[in-house]
Amino acid sequence: MNVLVGVAGVLTLMMFIAGCGHTDEEMAGKDQRIAKLTADLGLARAQLADDKATFDQSWAEVFRLHDEVQRLAGASMGCSIGPDGGRR
Repeated sequence: MNVLVGVAGVLTLMMFIAGCGHTDEEMAGKDQRIAKLTADLGLARAQLADDKATFDQSWAEVFRLHDEVQRLAGASMGCSIGPDGGRR
């Protein structure tokens, strides 16, 4: 049993020393790809935040205009507009 544990330990050590099979150039390429994807994700998240802010501002303007139309008309339209654009 101790011999099997020793053999397994030696094999594990040999695999560790041999590395994972990627060259330094391959790893550098993968690191560059990860860095680019991380940067792209950051840009996409920033764009999403900007789009959400624009969307929220647009809906605030829709609600403001809706209230102004009701005020100018002097009567209720009998419905309200929700943030999903549907009438309630």
